[in-house]
Amino acid sequence: MTPEEAVRRQQNVIDAPANLYVRACPGAGKTRTVVGRFIRVAAENSPRAVAVISFTNRAADEVSRRCAEIGQPRLPHYPNFVGTFDRFIATYIVRPFGDLGGPIRIIESWEALEVQIEAYGVQGTVSLDHFEISPDGVLRFDRKPGDPAAEGQALATLEKRALQRYKELRSQGYVTCDDARSYALQLLAEHPEIAQLMRERFAEIIVDEAQDCSVEELELLRRLRDVGIPLVVVCDPHQSIYKWRDADPDAFQAFVEEMHPLELDGNWRSAPSVCLLAATLRDGPADQPVGPYARDEQSIVLIRYAGWPSSVIGERFRTLLTDAAIDTSQAVVLGHRASGAANAVGAGVPAGQSKVMRLGVACVRLADDRIDARKRQREFDRLQRLLLKAIRIDAVGLSTEHAAELASVSIDWLRRSAIQLATTVGSHDLDLPVSDWVLAARASVGAVAATEGRTCAALGRLFPTPPNSVDKTMRDLLKAQAGATGLRHSSVHKAKGTQERAVLVVLPRDRAASTRTADVITAWETDAESEAKRVLYVAVTRAERMCALAVPDALADCVIEIFIKHAVPFSVEVI
Repeated sequence: MTPEEAVRRQQNVIDAPANLYVRACPGAGKTRTVVGRFIRVAAENSPRAVAVISFTNRAADEVSRRCAEIGQPRLPHYPNFVGTFDRFIATYIVRPFGDLGGPIRIIESWEALEVQIEAYGVQGTVSLDHFEISPDGVLRFDRKPGDPAAEGQALATLEKRALQRYKELRSQGYVTCDDARSYALQLLAEHPEIAQLMRERFAEIIVDEAQDCSVEELELLRRLRDVGIPLVVVCDPHQSIYKWRDADPDAFQAFVEEMHPLELDGNWRSAPSVCLLAATLRDGPADQPVGPYARDEQSIVLIRYAGWPSSVIGERFRTLLTDAAIDTSQAVVLGHRASGAANAVGAGVPAGQSKVMRLGVACVRLADDRIDARKRQREFDRLQRLLLKAIRIDAVGLSTEHAAELASVSIDWLRRSAIQLATTVGSHDLDLPVSDWVLAARASVGAVAATEGRTCAALGRLFPTPPNSVDKTMRDLLKAQAGATGLRHSSVHKAKGTQERAVLVVLPRDRAASTRTADVITAWETDAESEAKRVLYVAVTRAERMCALAVPDALADCVIEIFIKHAVPFSVEVI
């Protein structure tokens, strides 16, 4: 395939009538095509609107950025919509038509409110997010790693208290994103006029990364399609990796059966070796590279390691980057779980409950232009909640805004003060000894909090000096969070939709049923269907030029045989 042919396929999608099912390979120019179609349909149907729905703020921001680049900065705004599925549901269904007896406050998860459940006989607390509502209206404990054990009467008491807390929060108007989807379906079923009003509003709805739709989201789209709203769904079915949030590949295929299919192929992102590797993880031929690395001869690198994943892997990857003249800022280390990638870059335990580390990490991240908008907002919210704690306001079980409102604290003051705190604490020298940095940070928090005219909490107790920090600087502690190798790291799910010049994928050594690396390799060898294998596919297709796989020694030979069988060019590094 030539670049010209790939561009023609993009134009076919832009020009085709609606009710389209667009299959797009990684790097096929999805965003460019979606923006092109968005512009055409919006211009032809004004004043009716067009909605572009994605599953991450990063993807929505990219659509808005592309619109601005081509001279259409107002297009993503009213009357049109560009945003996440959750925001679409909130904006057009739940908030205008829902009735919970008061203002509706949609939150990402109960974790945002720091809601924990405790019960007699249970050693510790459990996040309310770790309970799932059953068809009989009972919250069932879905135990996660790190949760305390609960059995018998203790389990029954824990679930009863979780349900009581859940009902209490719902009565206050709190709805998680998961609950909002169910509530939206309920509203559409009880009030068919809602869908009719949306048909009058929207000339077309474009859904990006549609393979990530949950069963409830597919049902919601089906109801909108049934009342005559034209749909365009753009996806790569091989990137369906959200079974844990009720995404169902079979349900998705049934949904698109009646839609007109179009292919969007020609890989503008990846080098030939990456395209070949990706093809071994799914059905069909390898994607045709047509971008700037279409003639790149970089091989896949297999890093064969013994023992457990450690920073030795990350250091070898850094050497490979240097040899290939790739800057570390253009590389990322990925794992199915974030902890696997963290181990490979020498990262320590996440910030956890240390308020000093929360404060330091938040200020550093807010000053980092590479951090996406969603993460920046999360860190900003943490700063605001720390400020509330500093003036003796407990926000547990409440959103930041609601807690401030109940305590008669101006939300404008809180936001301005959080910005001031980020600036002030962010200016403290990270090369100070930890104890000195903590003293300076306490002073900054106290000075900002005092402007509200309230008495501060005991800042020494609120921000104690972290243990084991003697002879260390604050930069040392923050490096432990980022990783000793200085490489960025992430879970594959969080990296979905991104692209990097070089990617290292860490396959962990098997040590429990929850790891199952051997099962992934077996599915890879036998071409069996596996969501874990699709996660690996998503990881390797983030790479533009270089892709490395860190594989435990016991399974490395199996991976080498796969490479040889499929003629994937590779080299081996042994550590």
